Amino acid sequence: MEIVKLSVNTPGVFEKVERYKAFFVDELPNYFEMKDYGEGVKKITYIEFLLPDDLKDDASMKHSIYDEEKKSISCTIEPQYQQAVRININKFGLFIAEYYLRESAQLTQLRIRKFDVTRYVEDLEKFFRIKNLM
Repeated sequence: MEIVKLSVNTPGVFEKVERYKAFFVDELPNYFEMKDYGEGVKKITYIEFLLPDDLKDDASMKHSIYDEEKKSISCTIEPQYQQAVRININKFGLFIAEYYLRESAQLTQLRIRKFDVTRYVEDLEKFFRIKNLM
């Protein structure tokens, strides 16, 4: 399964996002590359928004959208910006990982046939534990 991460952030958290970029941009997709959770989903794109409230566009902040034709999910990750700014850089990976797990667990609400959300979330948590983010 293909995993893609996109990020929209500001200078207040840029250094923290960059520090953990390898985990979320390179290692996460590699970990899931050969895994299969059913034919219902072939790609998950995580879109991470780390923006102050005044810069967010509420219309674009849909949490999870499933495209049945493309067999893909777009999953929005919206950590609390003020918490992200205040959190120690060494704890930032755990902070973001918890949001990934929380939003991924909500994929059950999409009711996608032939996609094992539970097993996917378990493997996602396992990845974060292997990388010492949890």
